[in-house]
Amino acid sequence: MARTPRSPRPRTPEPDKPAPLPPGALDIVGIAKNYGDAPALEPVNLRVEHGERVALIGHNGSGKTTMIRIITGLLDATEGTSTICGHATGSIGARAAVSYVADQPTFYDDLT
Repeated sequence: MARTPRSPRPRTPEPDKPAPLPPGALDIVGIAKNYGDAPALEPVNLRVEHGERVALIGHNGSGKTTMIRIITGLLDATEGTSTICGHATGSIGARAAVSYVADQPTFYDDLT
């Protein structure tokens, strides 16, 4: 019995790069903070999906508060980016999605 030749399968072209993920609740890419030559926060990458819970645990001086202040827009990172629900940290959209209770309250001299 003679075999019939198979026709080659059409190949799907591979994309140049994968499709971007939809924005997570929090996306951090390489944020770091230096005070002069002293690093306060080494580069951090983190993605938190909607509905996930995360705890920051570390020794005193490990950068936990610095990272939170950068995420909330209270402090500028030396390098890297972070977004909250797709909005740039510190923007109105990001601030609307975040609540922050500081470990040390701050009072303004000119407000009563």
